Amino acid sequence: MRRFTAAIATLGVAALLAGCTPNIPRIPDWAPDPSTGILELPDVLEAVEAEPDLFQPILKIAPSEQGLADEFEARLDEGHATYAVAAVLASWFRNGDTKTAQERTERMLERWDIRGKGQRASYGFAYKINGNALDPGWWSGMSDWTFPLLLTALAQETGSDEYAGLADELIAHARKSVVDGGSIWYENDECWISEYAWHGMSYEDESFVLNGHQYALAAMGIIAASTGDDELADLFVKCSISTVEKLPEYVDGNWFAYMLHERTIDPPHYVVFEISLFESLARLIGDRRYLDAIEERQSAIAGGYPISGTSDAGNSRLIFTQVAGPHPYLRDLYQVELECTDGSATEVYVLPSHPPTLEESFLDVQTELDLSATTCDIWSHEQGADRTLVAPEQAVQAATLPQRVDFGYSVQSDSNLQWNEEDSTFAISKLEPDDPKNDGTYRTNQARIGLVLAEGISLASDDGWPPQFAVQLTASTSVVSRVEISDGQKACLRNYPRVVGEADNLLLLSLPGFSDCDIDEIQTITLLLGRSTLEADDLTISDIDVYTFDGPAALRTHLSQHENLQIPGI
Repeated sequence: MRRFTAAIATLGVAALLAGCTPNIPRIPDWAPDPSTGILELPDVLEAVEAEPDLFQPILKIAPSEQGLADEFEARLDEGHATYAVAAVLASWFRNGDTKTAQERTERMLERWDIRGKGQRASYGFAYKINGNALDPGWWSGMSDWTFPLLLTALAQETGSDEYAGLADELIAHARKSVVDGGSIWYENDECWISEYAWHGMSYEDESFVLNGHQYALAAMGIIAASTGDDELADLFVKCSISTVEKLPEYVDGNWFAYMLHERTIDPPHYVVFEISLFESLARLIGDRRYLDAIEERQSAIAGGYPISGTSDAGNSRLIFTQVAGPHPYLRDLYQVELECTDGSATEVYVLPSHPPTLEESFLDVQTELDLSATTCDIWSHEQGADRTLVAPEQAVQAATLPQRVDFGYSVQSDSNLQWNEEDSTFAISKLEPDDPKNDGTYRTNQARIGLVLAEGISLASDDGWPPQFAVQLTASTSVVSRVEISDGQKACLRNYPRVVGEADNLLLLSLPGFSDCDIDEIQTITLLLGRSTLEADDLTISDIDVYTFDGPAALRTHLSQHENLQIPGI
């Protein structure tokens, strides 16, 4: 095994960790390398065969060899370092074609002028995050650590001392503090790898994007484990301990935060991605707290994506939908498989990745299974990669019906809302450019329609997961929408996709979609409808209703009763 040692650019890290035996609750039967304290791996390409779960996150980025080739070319031209490197790694780890991997790596070395500079592959396009406008030249810990992983693997396969040296140079630069041009924060005794970094960035600017940190950390661990680099292994252990200590901050009620600064919630496919990354990290360091994090996310998915069943006169049906979770309008990007068994027979059902239509987002099939004894595993599957178990052994729930909620109106307007009380129709007219009330923004063309519920919607259920709820309405033209819910004292607000014009809309929501929302019951729902241009046609809102759905069967029934309903975003 070739062993490379990266130079230490952050003084004191190795000294701090030397001889340290952290109190990590280990996975039973997990055995570390006695030298590094983490998993001992053969050369990287051999490890792909020996430890395939370590590399599962990388293999999820594209569906085919042609897709990976196209991805590489596009990202190289764009200057997207992370995706360009990932496309090379994913292709190489799948087909073992070292020659092609080397040719593509040479093109990246030239594209980013790495030789002789030894710094990094930075991003060639502008970006904006949390109000910070980043000029081309910003960087990411993701590519800072996956590029040296690629070079390390090539050095091991080809025997090239140059590739080994370049890997060492990239690692030495990446492990510096962000303020010194690296990609790691060492503040507050933490070790955190930044997904978005730039010159002049402060610790207060850090977003703490979890999946980007995990991805970079897994690459760091694989390098350390396959090279026997004790100092890099020490850094990996420190960063891993910081990771598990920070994980409780990402729990947001029944779901998880994507990042902590400008806190936002995770899209479903990122929760799946995090599960596969936690599997890699758990295998590298043997920390059972990563298994706890996996189970926590599996439990959330199980609650957010329940499976319903009906049995009537020997006719049994299974009902499942991707139109669920915290973002009912944002379905899993990956293919979803249900593997269901009643103990004597097994049936497998598939929903396509990112279904193009609402109809294809539902599974509604006849089954021979005994539903009273049936459990289902929910898998996420990207073509070319192994499946990821995202919710094991889910019992089938009894089907429920949609419930209409009675309400009254509380109407507010900036200046231009007319309410017809007889038919509960709202007309929001535009302000003319010369109107003294017109300040030139769409805020003078918006209205707040408050729905005061006769009985509150409880945000608790037997399994701890709140029901979905929805406002149904008809809009004469497309309009910007936001939704606020309140228990009478505290309120939570979130943006929503644009309401569809000339259509019946179902604004479908779930409490986890409201990040950092600590209320137990919804007493009022307020629609904030804004005109995005002063030239838009007058807007009429009519046929408003409120519903709750305790499961996929209830939502399926409601949609079948309202055939032309549209869920904005789908």
